[in-house]
Amino acid sequence: MILFQVDKNFIKLLCSSNYFIDYVKAVLMDERMSLNNQHIYQFFCNFFQKVVV
Repeated sequence: MILFQVDKNFIKLLCSSNYFIDYVKAVLMDERMSLNNQHIYQFFCNFFQKVVV
């Protein structure tokens, strides 16, 4: 239960970061080729699970 709270707080912190928001926007809008990188792709799949097809 405590671990879930830590994860939730970390996600809130990450989503409130302008650097993170700019990074996501850059990858999705301008740098789509970077999704060919296994690590970047895996992060997006894990973080944005509901979007994965």
